[in-house]
Amino acid sequence: AELARDAARRAAVAGYRARESRPVEGRGLWVRPIETSPEQIRASLDRIDAAGFNMVFLETVWGGYTIYPSPVAERAGMPAQRPEMRGFDPLKVWVAEAHARGIELHAWTHTFFVGVESGGGPVLTAHPEWAAVEREDVGKAGPQPSRMEPGYYWMDAAVPAVRAHVLATFEEILRGYDVDGLHLDYIRYPVSLPYGADFSYSAYSRQTFAAEHGVDPYTLTPESPQWPTWNAWREKQVTTFVDQVRTMQERVAGDRQLSAAVFADPTDGLAKKFQNWGAWVDAGTLDFLTGMSFGTSAGSVGHDTAVMRERVGDVPLYTATYGPLRGSSPDLMLDQVQAVNDANSDGAALFAYNQLNARQQEALREGTFRTPATVPHADYRAAARSGAAALRETLRQATA
Repeated sequence: AELARDAARRAAVAGYRARESRPVEGRGLWVRPIETSPEQIRASLDRIDAAGFNMVFLETVWGGYTIYPSPVAERAGMPAQRPEMRGFDPLKVWVAEAHARGIELHAWTHTFFVGVESGGGPVLTAHPEWAAVEREDVGKAGPQPSRMEPGYYWMDAAVPAVRAHVLATFEEILRGYDVDGLHLDYIRYPVSLPYGADFSYSAYSRQTFAAEHGVDPYTLTPESPQWPTWNAWREKQVTTFVDQVRTMQERVAGDRQLSAAVFADPTDGLAKKFQNWGAWVDAGTLDFLTGMSFGTSAGSVGHDTAVMRERVGDVPLYTATYGPLRGSSPDLMLDQVQAVNDANSDGAALFAYNQLNARQQEALREGTFRTPATVPHADYRAAARSGAAALRETLRQATA
């Protein structure tokens, strides 16, 4: 039985090694840090490095907390740091140790989503007036969670104090830490279909829209002549905030990257969540995108990648796949990475480290990620040289 198991494993590894391993591509991994000591962080990064990843999206702001000690949070009346991480600065260790291994470290941040903790967690406990309000919850006391994204609490993207606080947090990260970039997640409204479950009808949004357009949006329906104006107004709140982040990033840390996790279908993202990432691409606001493909097959993620590739043009695109989260077989996970590559993505990003099992790690290490790779967006000239050198070597071997 042991010999049979060993033979099966060796056959699987041989199959992994037959797969293409590209010399120029992004190999991203989302990581929710649960490590509470430098030693644990080093152990996690050793594992990530061994699997062949060259980019980490480290969850730096989530659930209404920062993983590092934050004066901005403290000034806003919130806890300065996640309680389980007090006593040291995890972000500083993650950055230093990732760079020591040649891995990019991007600060993954929840933008307007503040968690699932009852009442909206530390942010909405301190500032209930910042809450995004669902149409069906108008008039209710206190922050309420989304119906379409059950249990999720959100801030209203239009409220000036919300925008100022989030922007200050992002600037704090870029000024205080040598991260390679800022990675925006939940850069949108909550899911706002069907009618009745749409956002946000906070007092500020209603009053401001009424002052600009002469009607309280709460009185509108999808059949109202001004409904498209209300939709465009909400989309504008997100897009102008991305513009603000870009302006701040260029002023504070012009050498860093600004990226966003977006929904694969640009039409769906705009219609349901007012996330017009196509406009961000057109304006050159982002340095690269990670498009989220939730498909369970290689064909579905390949299709999503092709749709995104056509829309983004030459902007670097790394398609997010969910093999680790879904517990996919190693072969299916590699098939999805290959499908992403075949559809002209610049690489794949896997969700997430916390669910990456030993068999999947082995498949990446022995297969698609077995040779070192240059991240395309980091240095286009170096990436081109690496790609050309690899092509020359392949041709030499083929003609020897």
